[in-house]
Amino acid sequence: MVLLAALTSSVGMMKGFVSGILEKYPVSRRRCSWLSFLALIGFATVVCLGYNVFNFEINMPNGVKAQVLDLMDYVSNNVMMPLVEIGTCILIGWIATPDTVVNELTLNGEKFIRRKLYIIMIKYVVPFLLFVLLLKSTGIMLPYFGNLPKEFPRA
Repeated sequence: MVLLAALTSSVGMMKGFVSGILEKYPVSRRRCSWLSFLALIGFATVVCLGYNVFNFEINMPNGVKAQVLDLMDYVSNNVMMPLVEIGTCILIGWIATPDTVVNELTLNGEKFIRRKLYIIMIKYVVPFLLFVLLLKSTGIMLPYFGNLPKEFPRA
C-alpha cells in the first residue's frame, strides 16, 4: 500500500512538471515524460549515494557540516519556506488585501472578532518575524537579536 501511495504521488508530481515543460516547449508528452523521468532518476541517484560514493562535506552557514541530502533539506526548510511564507504574507496582506480572507471567513454570518489583530499580524508582524528567521537561518547575525548558543546548557 505504501509503495502504491508513493508511486501515485510521484506520478502526480511529475505530471505538473511535465505539463509546465509542455506549455513552454514544443515537445511530445511521451518524450518529455521520459526525459523528465531519466533526469529524476539521475538526480535521485546522486542524492541516494550522497553518504558513500558522492561523499563530500559542505560547511553550512549555521556551522554544520552537510552532505547532499542535508544541503537540500537546509535550502528547503531554512531558505525556501521562509521566502514562500513572506511572499504569501505580501500577497494576502498587500496585494489581495486581508479583506478577501475576512470576507471569506464571514461569508455565512460568522463573527471575526480579531479582525484588526489579524490585519496587523499578516501585514507587519509575521513578515518581519519571518524575515528575522530567514536572516538567522542563513547565518546572518543581527546585533539586536544576538547569537544563540549552539547547545543550550543542561540543568
